Amino acid sequence: MKGCCIYNTDKNLNKGDIIVARRPSKKRDGSLYKPCLKCRGFFSASSLQRHYANCRKTIVKGERTEMVESRKILAKLCLKYKAKYNHKIIRAKLRLLGRLIYEMKKINKLDTNFSSIYTPELYDSFVAAVNLLGEQSSDGTTYNKPAVPSAIGIEIKKVARLLIALDKKMKMQKRCGIFLRAVQ
Repeated sequence: MKGCCIYNTDKNLNKGDIIVARRPSKKRDGSLYKPCLKCRGFFSASSLQRHYANCRKTIVKGERTEMVESRKILAKLCLKYKAKYNHKIIRAKLRLLGRLIYEMKKINKLDTNFSSIYTPELYDSFVAAVNLLGEQSSDGTTYNKPAVPSAIGIEIKKVARLLIALDKKMKMQKRCGIFLRAVQ
C-alpha cells in the first residue's frame, strides 16, 4: 500500500492513473478516491469510512512485543520456518524468548538484549529468569512447567550460534563460548 501511495501522489511517477485498493466495476474519476491515513491505501469516499473503522482497530503492542520485534537476530533465527504452516512455531519461539528478556529486565533492572545475555555477569539473572518462567518448585529440584526451561536452553544455544556466526570481530565468540559451557 505504501508503494501505491507514493505512485499515486508523485507526479513524476504517475502517468495519470491511480492504483486503488478496490477496483471499481465502472470507470470513475480519480478525484473520488482518498487515502487511508493508517495504511495509505486509496479508497472511494463511501468505502473509506468503513475501511478506516476496521483499519484503526490495530492491536496495541506491548513492551515485550516491541523488545522482540526490534531484534534482527530473531529474524535470522526464524528463517528456517518460512512456510506458512510454521508461523505458529515462529510466534511461540518469539514469545518464549521475549518472556525471557522481559523477566531478565525485571530481575536486573538493566537494558538487556540478546547480545548482553551472554555476559558472565548476567548468568545469575538468566538462571533466575529461567527458574521463574519454568515455575521451579519450592524445594528447587523440579519445575511445574519443565518444557519451558528446556525450550529456552535450546533456543538460547541457537541464538548463541547465530551471534558467533554473525560476529566479525570474534568478540562474541569468546563470550558465547563461556556462556554455553556454563549452561551445559
